[in-house]
Amino acid sequence: MSNDPSNYSGIVEDQTTTIASGATKSAAVNVYGTTICAIEIPSTFTGTSISFEGSIDGTNFAPIYDMDGVLVSISGVSASKTFVLNPTIFYAYRSIKIVSGSTEGAERTIKYALTLI
Repeated sequence: MSNDPSNYSGIVEDQTTTIASGATKSAAVNVYGTTICAIEIPSTFTGTSISFEGSIDGTNFAPIYDMDGVLVSISGVSASKTFVLNPTIFYAYRSIKIVSGSTEGAERTIKYALTLI
């Protein structure tokens, strides 16, 4: 699927999730009935990449790979940036975790936008 914005139904909700101090993974994001379409990195973020873990049942999480076996990730992450995501990647999941490429030195709050499936 292309990144043509006409393929998306638009943002229906924006929320936040937190990566705790000394951790790499955020709290679980409940995306049931929606999917993540963008994330906003805070000005204090120290990781230089982001990947994602998904859960079909809302309990058991594993790294998300695309159909070619490539880890779904964003490289070149830096503070105070917003990244648009292809929402079709996340359709199959009930819950998502955002994973920093390095341990965060303090609590980090990440904003994310949801769109309808």
